[in-house]
Order: sequence, then structure tokens, then C-alpha cells
Amino acid sequence: MRRILPVLIALATLSWPGIAPAQEPLVIPAPRIGGNPSDDAAIWHVYGLIPGDVLNIRSGAGPAFRVIGALQEGQPVRNMGCRERDGGFWCRISTYDRPSISGWVNGRYITDEWVPPAGALPEDDEDRVIPGTAYHATGTIRCQRLGDTHIAPCAFGIVRNGPFAEIDLTFADGYTRALTYRAGRFSAKDGAEVRSHKQGGVAVVTVNGEEKFHIPDDVVMGW
Repeated sequence: MRRILPVLIALATLSWPGIAPAQEPLVIPAPRIGGNPSDDAAIWHVYGLIPGDVLNIRSGAGPAFRVIGALQEGQPVRNMGCRERDGGFWCRISTYDRPSISGWVNGRYITDEWVPPAGALPEDDEDRVIPGTAYHATGTIRCQRLGDTHIAPCAFGIVRNGPFAEIDLTFADGYTRALTYRAGRFSAKDGAEVRSHKQGGVAVVTVNGEEKFHIPDDVVMGW
């Protein structure tokens, strides 16, 4: 009986539901993020903020998510992938600071390209400011208004700052539109809705569904 009792106790312990052997935790792989993630070794930087402003880091891809941190102009980050969401462009980043923060930021304000010092102008003779103007280049591009069946020329003036640009566009009737180009994306200075797609070496930019501009890459980048 003394030999049987320990065996019975052991069997009861194994069969008792509250004392089941521990199992390894289930590991769920992280979901893939839309867009093309950058090379881990690549350093991106915050660029284009209003002086004194910060770039909020949010817990999700969109302005409705809570703020979990903030980035300063010029601060380095690692880009882990970007996606379109609710008409915006959001990128998941992690900081190089310790402790590191990982979250989502407005993709308009990070770049992996060279960023010139504030106020610096390109030294290339082909990209100097045109005398008597504030522009690095002027000319005409193709444009169109809602209801107009033909494409007409619009005058443009552009100020370039490395991989970024400010573009003033004027229709034949004098109506003007100011666009900003940052990190491969166009936006309107007045907050109007902007959509764009590429046709070869030309960006077709539509503003509020009412204005359409055909902007060649060499106009923006000064090639």
C-alpha cells in the first residue's frame, strides 16, 4: 500500500486540469506593412516641418491614433514601411534614441535623400535663382480646368531645395495654384485634396478633382 499511494498521487496530479504542464507561448508573426520598406542600414531624416513644430509619432497609421512621441526637424529615424490611408501617406518608423520608440508618422515629413542646410541654395550654375525672381526655373506646363475640353499652357515658377520644391502655377485667366513637392509626393499649400500618378517622366497632378497639371520630372528635380 505504501508503494501504491505515491503512484496514485502522481497520476492524480497529472490529470488535474489546474496543474497541467506549461506550454510554449504561441508566437504570431508581425503583419507585413504595405509599401517598400527601406534598407535597415538606411538612415531617414525628418524634414520640412514648420519652424518650432514637431512631427508626432502615433500608435497607428492615421491622425486619430494617440500620440506616443515626437520628432524634431533633422532627427534620424529608421523607415520600416509606408502605406496609403484615408487620403494620407503614413510610415512606420523607429527612433535611434534609447529607449527606442516605434510608431507611425506622416510620411510627407521624412526622407532618405540628401537634405541641404536650412537656407542653403544649390551651387550648380544651372539651378541658380533667375535674376529678378525668387525662382530657380520658370516656363510653362500643360494644365486643364474642370469643364475645359482642351489642355492649355500654365506658367510655372519653381523654387528647389535639394529633393524638395515649391511650385507656383498660373492659368491663362490669372488663377494661381501653389503646390509643394516632398519625398516624391505633391500637396497643396492651402490644404486642398491632391492626387497624382506617373505617366512616364511626367506627374499628372489633380487638385480637388477640378484642376489638372502635367508636371515633368525635370521641372521638379532640375535635371
